Order: sequence, then C-alpha cells, then structure tokens
Amino acid sequence: MIYTIENKKLRVSINSMGAELHSVYGIDSAHEYLWQGDEKIWSGRSPLLFPVVGKLKDDSYKLNGKEYHMQKHGFARKSEFEVAEPSSDSI
Repeated sequence: MIYTIENKKLRVSINSMGAELHSVYGIDSAHEYLWQGDEKIWSGRSPLLFPVVGKLKDDSYKLNGKEYHMQKHGFARKSEFEVAEPSSDSI
C-alpha cells in the first residue's frame, strides 16, 4: 500500500512494502526528487537496507554462539510494514 503525506512544500509517498520512499515531490517546484525506477537501468527506488547493507558470508552470522541466516541487504526491504498512527502529515 502506498501512503502519502504532504505539507505546503512537499508531497511524500511511502510504500508499506519495505517502508520504501516511493516519491518525494516538490509542490512549488513541480519536481520529483526521487528516482522513479527504470527497468533498463535499475527498477528500485529507495530500498530500506536493514540491518545490513550488502551480503553476509554464506548468508549467515553468529551471535552468542547461535547461527542466524539473513538474505542480502537484510530483511526490511522485503517486509510489509504497518503504519501505527497515520495522519495527513506524519507516518
């Protein structure tokens, strides 16, 4: 789901999939400030890479002797987020 908030200067859209910024639009300038994706170059926009940027060796790490697995760039970009308290000017 795409959520949109705005004020007198900006309109910002956020995708609940990955909590990814979808658009940052200047109202006065009528200018889109965020890459809008182009399949020929890179279809992504502004992925939230959390808790790691990049790839872990063997897609895993150890913490306190226990092994955990995590995909490249962490889990946030492929997680569906819920908005706790949506309003017209905050998410």
